[in-house]
Amino acid sequence: MYGNRSVFAFTCEIYGNDSAWQYEPGPAPNTYWERGITQAFNPDPKDVESVVQRWLPVFTYMAERAIAEAYDVAVTQVSAERATAESGSSLKIDTTVENQGFYEETFNLTLLANSTIVQTATTTLANQSEEILTFTWNTAGFPLGNYTISAQAEAIPGETDLTDNLMINGNVQVRKAPSITILSPENRTYPVFQIPLDFTRDEPASWIGYSLDGADNVTIAGNTILWYLAEGRHNVVVYANDTFGIIGASGRVFFTVDTTPPNITVVTQAPIAGNVQPENEVSINATIIDETSGVNQAIIVYAFTNTSGTWIRFVPMRNLEGNIWNGSIPALPYLTNVTYSIVAEDKAGNVATTEELGYEYRYGVVPELSLVVVLPFLMTTVLFALAAKARKRRKEPCATCAPFTVIVRSRSRARTTLSSGSQDRQ
Repeated sequence: MYGNRSVFAFTCEIYGNDSAWQYEPGPAPNTYWERGITQAFNPDPKDVESVVQRWLPVFTYMAERAIAEAYDVAVTQVSAERATAESGSSLKIDTTVENQGFYEETFNLTLLANSTIVQTATTTLANQSEEILTFTWNTAGFPLGNYTISAQAEAIPGETDLTDNLMINGNVQVRKAPSITILSPENRTYPVFQIPLDFTRDEPASWIGYSLDGADNVTIAGNTILWYLAEGRHNVVVYANDTFGIIGASGRVFFTVDTTPPNITVVTQAPIAGNVQPENEVSINATIIDETSGVNQAIIVYAFTNTSGTWIRFVPMRNLEGNIWNGSIPALPYLTNVTYSIVAEDKAGNVATTEELGYEYRYGVVPELSLVVVLPFLMTTVLFALAAKARKRRKEPCATCAPFTVIVRSRSRARTTLSSGSQDRQ
């Protein structure tokens, strides 16, 4: 055997030796048996041609066998991790390759799905060794359907046995995952602790479950109820495993549970009660808090009564900033009595009123008196007070004095008449 891979030499030494292997005479002159094996490698010269022709097929077979086994790589196993794959997912496929020759070899190994090349890898193997190569098949872009998986080793120089360079092993079905749509809950706020979990799917399933707020999956048979939900924000995902082992997932739905009504505090008005004049619009501020879903709206409900009757009206409030809401009751006639309360609703529909909280707010509209009216009234009061004080000081009533009289005229013009005999004083 020579270093050149294309040449393999085999020589047969022919010799004569009458003293060798003299255990038992052979079937022909100058031949001997040794335990049943004839020693015909040293025949008589006249028998050389016949001996060579007899052994040539054996020598040819040995030479061809030696050449074939010297340079030989093979794929012995192809195994996918599962028989189905979701479209767009990745699938691991293990391949086993061997170097069955006598020399270290470097060669390419290619993975195919049907006739499409999935991936090619280069490996180096020592003689008489094997290796497992793992390929990752990304099924994105591959049409749905069945695929035959195979692996092929590149032929190396001098290799004549190519029958084991290709290994085909089984099919992989590329399928779409089940489609799941959640109908309930929706992306909104609920004023209850239990909410229906309703959904649809586009194919039969061997298993269905859901995950609430990222917790472990809960197995269900179909539509169900989410019980005893805590207040606050939640999310849910529904999963379904089809009969081929592919799991589909719905979109994640976010929702909020809020069963607590808003809290109404710190109600103030301007002008304050007792200072409301007929031309005054009354501005009312209230602090309204709802930590879970937030305040949706607030209104002022007020009833006013005067000589004309009783009426009930509603005034919307607006959010000034933060938790402060404001609304105004319009100006009303004097001698009108007003009673009002505040109603607040959160985004879950929970309602709170100051009346339910035990608060009721009232004020009256007082008349606005001008100086033309107020000054004569004040003067009359002062004069009456002085007269009373003077009488108290007298020990005896004055018989000759006329009664003390005050006449009040309009526009603060007053005339005082003191009767003492026939004398008048203005």
